[in-house]
Formats: sequence, structure tokens, C-alpha cells
Amino acid sequence: MAALNRAVDLMFGGLASLPGSAVMRFQVQLWGEGTTNPEVLESMNAVKQSILAYLSDIVRGGQDSGEFALGADPENVARVLMSSYDGLILQKALDNDIDVRSYVAALRSVMYGYLPGQTHLGR
Repeated sequence: MAALNRAVDLMFGGLASLPGSAVMRFQVQLWGEGTTNPEVLESMNAVKQSILAYLSDIVRGGQDSGEFALGADPENVARVLMSSYDGLILQKALDNDIDVRSYVAALRSVMYGYLPGQTHLGR
């Protein structure tokens, strides 16, 4: 599952070392600002689109190698990863005691159960 590991590492690799929930609260505040400030939203969307494109490419590579089901839509798998990241940011903003490493381990377990090509393609 090298492709999935690359995607998860990209999304979550640095979160465990961030200093407390202040960074997380700032991110949540930034999301709120993006709902009312078109310039902030445009900037946020540009970053998000580049991350989604990169993650989608990782998924496509995983499909080519047989790691991911061919029927899994790469863009939506990328969005699920992004949503998992955003959800963790929100949870950490509200509860700094959440263990990022444990969260990522649980995410990997869930995704390993649903994304491998063997599960969906009968390989």
C-alpha cells in the first residue's frame, strides 16, 4: 500500500509535531474567514486544488499498480483524505488531547479495508 501511505504521510505527516491547538484554531478561523472573504477563499481554494490534484495522482498511480480499486474515483478519494485531514484539524482545535498518530493509524485501518484493489476486483 505504498500509494496510500504516500498520500496519508503527505496529509498528516507534520501534524503530530505542531505546537498545540493554537495552530488548529487558526486554521478553523481561516476557514470561517474564507466563507465571507472572497480573496481568502480564492487563496485557500488554490492551495486545496493543488493538494487534491497531487493526491488524485497518487491514487491513479495506486490504481495502475493494483493497490487501489480501479472503480474508485481518484478525485473523490483525494477529497475523502482532505476531509479526514480537515476533520482532524477541527477536532484538535476543540480537543488538544487527540493523539494524531492514533488517529492516523485508525484512518489507515479504515482505508486499507476499503481501498485495496483485491477487495473490490477479486484479485
